[in-house]
Amino acid sequence: MTDLEFRITVRGDGSGTSFTTQGVLNRHPLTGAKELEVESGTVTVNPLQRTTIDLLEQWLKRWEWIARFENDERNIARRRLLVPETFRVLGSLLWQLVLDNNVGTTLHAHRRLAEQVQTTLRVLVCFHESATDLALLPWEFLYRPDAPGSPGYFLGTETNLVLSRYMS
Repeated sequence: MTDLEFRITVRGDGSGTSFTTQGVLNRHPLTGAKELEVESGTVTVNPLQRTTIDLLEQWLKRWEWIARFENDERNIARRRLLVPETFRVLGSLLWQLVLDNNVGTTLHAHRRLAEQVQTTLRVLVCFHESATDLALLPWEFLYRPDAPGSPGYFLGTETNLVLSRYMS
């Protein structure tokens, strides 16, 4: 069986705070239906979300330095500086920005379907030039939050999922 491909397109409205997401599946592995298309409504990024994401991203850029300090024998206090939950929070905020909608629901359903039919789901996230500021965020940390009956997961660590992004 060939891989499934789910393309996600993120477009901005020019304001830098409002985005729409579209998802397209290349073909359904069981029905053979081609080009399943899912639209989302408009997602508005509030200032607190954007500030939080920016702060977490800055924190993660210092992760290596913090890890070295925490492991240094001379650090008598041995304070617990590394907080792995930071990755999950950042990834959840990223999910909330563009995939907390019909597109994210469809993506999750097709991830589970790919697992059932034992194939790989390739997820291509395409950022339109109107969404350049979103494209610069660390999408490698994208995390689908827990849902009833379904534990959360990092898309980048799923063995049957390949995540890539590009600009159009």
